[in-house]
Amino acid sequence: MKDTPNVTDAAAASLLVNNSNGAICKTTTELTCFAPDWATVQYIAKQFGKHNALMVRNEYLDDIKGQRTGFATKYTEHDVSWNHWIGSTVVFRPELRYEHAYDAPAYNNGTKKAN
Repeated sequence: MKDTPNVTDAAAASLLVNNSNGAICKTTTELTCFAPDWATVQYIAKQFGKHNALMVRNEYLDDIKGQRTGFATKYTEHDVSWNHWIGSTVVFRPELRYEHAYDAPAYNNGTKKAN
């Protein structure tokens, strides 16, 4: 992303857009920087009856320079969840999730590749 606000520079806080994240730029004095990344996500859902559904979610993220997550690596995440609606607005959703970093140990302060 071009002109991404630097999260280590307090002056850049006003540049952050709602529902968007900044980047860890090379120097703390840069107001913005180029932070390349890309991601894709896949959802599969199957409803069972009026109040229950099974969801499967797979995600891939490539933080090319490590400016988004702090580690230049590729990540995958896999979730399986059961969704049970109580009424029309409250949902009970337990899930199992597996995360993995491929090129660097990005979890537990840089000591593990999986979380």
